Amino acid sequence: MKMTYMKAATAAVRYEKVGQYDQAALFWRRAEGAALIPVNQAWASLRAEVCEKRHVLLMVPAGR
Repeated sequence: MKMTYMKAATAAVRYEKVGQYDQAALFWRRAEGAALIPVNQAWASLRAEVCEKRHVLLMVPAGR
């Protein structure tokens, strides 16, 4: 069953709040695919990019 934009976005926000950026990015991408209006699609795409970058930055060892 396909997830709605609102359910995917809500899950993404929950993951962001606890710092699980990899999961947040996944759900933002799902929200992007489920969005029916362009502004929601653009927002979800931008949030996914932010979360993907945060996830990568957290994987880099400190001091590098």
